[in-house]
Amino acid sequence: MKRVLILSSLIILIIALAARALLHSKGLTVTSWWRSPWKNYEVGGKWFSLHQIGWAFDVVPINKSLHDVLAVWPFKYVVESDHIHLQIL
Repeated sequence: MKRVLILSSLIILIIALAARALLHSKGLTVTSWWRSPWKNYEVGGKWFSLHQIGWAFDVVPINKSLHDVLAVWPFKYVVESDHIHLQIL
C-alpha cells in the first residue's frame, strides 16, 4: 500500500511538472502551483483545491492574448480578475 501511494504521488508530480513546463514554453508565468493546506487557507483557496496536490496552476500571460492562452489548455480553466486558473483535471 505504501509503495502504491509513493508511486502515485510521483506520477502526479511528473504530470504536474510536465504541464508546468508546457505552460512556461507557451509564454505563461506560473504565479501559483502547489500549495500546502495552510498556504491554501491563507490565500482563500477552496477546501479541496487541486493546488494542494499540484494539479492546478494560476498563470499570467506574458505578451499573449487570452485566446492564445486558452487555446493551449485542453482542461478546465477559470478567468479570474488578475490571473487565469488552470486545472489538470
